[in-house]
Amino acid sequence: MIDGALQVGRVEKDYPFVDAHRAPCHEVAWSPFNDNVIASCSEDTTCKVWLIPQNGLIRTISEPVVELCGHQKRVNTLAWHPTASNILLTAGGENKLLMWNVGTGDALLEISGHPDMIWSVSFNYDGSRFVTTSKDKKIRVIDSHTGEVLHQGNGHEGVKPQRAIFLKDGRIFTTGFTKRSERLYALRTQENLDEPLIQEELDTSNGVLFPLYDEDSGLVYLAGKGDCAIRYYEVNNEYPFVHYINTYTTSEPQRGIAFMPKLGLNSNENEIARIYKVTTKGVVDELQFFVPRKSDLYQADLYPDTRSHVPALTAEQFIEGQNAPPNLVPVNPDAAVVKPKVQVAKRANILAQLPLSQELVTSRSQTEQQR
Repeated sequence: MIDGALQVGRVEKDYPFVDAHRAPCHEVAWSPFNDNVIASCSEDTTCKVWLIPQNGLIRTISEPVVELCGHQKRVNTLAWHPTASNILLTAGGENKLLMWNVGTGDALLEISGHPDMIWSVSFNYDGSRFVTTSKDKKIRVIDSHTGEVLHQGNGHEGVKPQRAIFLKDGRIFTTGFTKRSERLYALRTQENLDEPLIQEELDTSNGVLFPLYDEDSGLVYLAGKGDCAIRYYEVNNEYPFVHYINTYTTSEPQRGIAFMPKLGLNSNENEIARIYKVTTKGVVDELQFFVPRKSDLYQADLYPDTRSHVPALTAEQFIEGQNAPPNLVPVNPDAAVVKPKVQVAKRANILAQLPLSQELVTSRSQTEQQR
């Protein structure tokens, strides 16, 4: 891993990096509550947590803050708990899930029951449960505290990897393949995973579709491995629930993709999303999405309050079984929300300058004579 966020351009060969694992690294994930903390998982059966200096790397580091050793085979994927501090979920090649307290390095919960490889994990809005997809083509919703399978259903029929993410309202968005290897997405409810609310076939490309979800705007971005395009959709409660918006096309195919957190966006320019794409040439491209507006004022409707860097729960509270929604903050607290007002120019009363009518003059004259 290389920390080159402060520089644009070619990275020098002797640039410091994180010498993380003895085998290929499968995934990395930033802590939702500390921009300097990164977790990584690898084929070497370990998950490690790293502390990146505030001003970037000045030397190569190989000693993690915490090393989590509990899997017997490679660690395929990982996810930070969205509201509790220092809670991390990992999925290993032995078809086992482990919930960790990163602060102490202890495994809090071991979850077995998947008969085959676990492809993806995703927490719901408050982290009280998470959803998994597996090579056995099943989708499972699991309690984060007990490991109990709350709901289970059939996923996509294809043999290639499928993925599932929780939406803010509790529905589940999945991507995968048909028996004919056509890529598709579906929207499901937890209670009836077998019957999608909507399902749409896209194309016959081979790359796995990775869904990125912006819970503030309700937008889902679909990026396929090896694709040069990113499709994006709005998900709401109006049929057909998933509404196509547009496709962002680039010249280079993508190997990996990640979101910039909402607090890192430029709200002064109406930026609603920023995606970092790793290309097949080893280049990290920055893709920005804007909403055009004529006014230069802060567009409050584009930026509802978003997740803050302050956890809603401590690790100890999570261990006790507590759940809590995330703490929210304004995207741009310094921006003044100005409502446009109708500007009316003040002018002299024109009617006051007009001569009185003859009838009114006569009436006034008679009144004065009677006095």
